[in-house]
Amino acid sequence: MREGRPWRCWTPAKDYFMLLYLDLGKGTQTHGASLTDVQHNEWYIGEYSRQAVEEALMKEKKDGSFLVRDCSTKSSAEPYVLVVFHGNKVYNVKIRFLERNQQFALGTGLRGDEKFNSVEDIIEHHKHFPIILIDGKDKTGVHRGQCYLTQPLPLNRHFSPW
Repeated sequence: MREGRPWRCWTPAKDYFMLLYLDLGKGTQTHGASLTDVQHNEWYIGEYSRQAVEEALMKEKKDGSFLVRDCSTKSSAEPYVLVVFHGNKVYNVKIRFLERNQQFALGTGLRGDEKFNSVEDIIEHHKHFPIILIDGKDKTGVHRGQCYLTQPLPLNRHFSPW
């Protein structure tokens, strides 16, 4: 077992991680990923629903706590979502993959387009520089918050591996 998580198993013969996770309502599933993907990080939750991740972050209630989940659209252009708790709200920020330059960016690209070489770089950057959080229900985009990513949500406290 790798990283002390029973649902993440290293398969050396195939050189990838096998992630075992519970997708609510679908039972246990398996998902393989290359070593360069985000799956080996403690902040990656995989294919959980937006609702399940939001509920877990609301229970934890710690500003700056976060997770990265698979985007429900499952497109290569928007593979992941960064989910952040701040100011008693949960924000879902799309992580886009820019095919042209093989980089990642946050959000829609309408308000700035800072690029990163990996999802890990995004997380590390926003531990030291605040992330701008825009309420998706605010059509004006005026109400913005900002916070640092402080700690990944403890998966074993909120999500059962079986």
